[in-house]
Amino acid sequence: MISVVIPVYNEEDTVEKCIIEVENVLAHQNAYEIITVNDGSTDGSLEKLTTLGRTHSKLKVLTYSKNLGPGNAFRVGFQNAKGDIIVTMDCDMSFSPKYIRILLSEVKDADVVIGSQHARGASMRNIPLIRLVASKVAVFLDRKILNVPLSTLSSFLVAYRREVIKSIKFEANGFDAQCEILTKICRAGYKIKEVPCVLEWSEKRRRRGVSINKLISEAKKRVHLWKRLRHYA
Repeated sequence: MISVVIPVYNEEDTVEKCIIEVENVLAHQNAYEIITVNDGSTDGSLEKLTTLGRTHSKLKVLTYSKNLGPGNAFRVGFQNAKGDIIVTMDCDMSFSPKYIRILLSEVKDADVVIGSQHARGASMRNIPLIRLVASKVAVFLDRKILNVPLSTLSSFLVAYRREVIKSIKFEANGFDAQCEILTKICRAGYKIKEVPCVLEWSEKRRRRGVSINKLISEAKKRVHLWKRLRHYA
């Protein structure tokens, strides 16, 4: 069985399209479930998910009222996932759901497969320059400080074997959670593959711009995480 875990925070414009495209990708699977975790959305995301849940039997909607971050949403999703393979992705579809097929194919010979925008052959499109620079700096520092030989520690597009992700205990609730998860998996000695993917922002997301305050906040969380994980074995 395949479980796809998708955190949702204020994605009323994309959530329906995301669910439909993921279902189309998984249609050939004998058994699958799509677990959406509404992370305290303040727009119409929960209402759309609730409506979708009435007609999409494979869709499971989990929700809580306070926005706690994607790390917490993943934790809740993992706890409820029943699949032998658990895939995560972002609801905004910066990575196309079509990559799920590639991840599922590659995870047959690995414990974890990461869809990476920084791997050889990958690319990033329509990303604001400041966000692009921040991403590349984060990758450089992640690799140098944590000594993890991966091209990315931030991608949400990942396929895990159930026993692997269920064995990882992570504390972070925000975007830094992915860095913590992948660092701990790498240091545990699991076999990890990376596949090159295209990360592309929609015009609407690009027009929303990049919050400098949010970048600073995430940078502070990352520094704290580096200190905590530097000597993690």
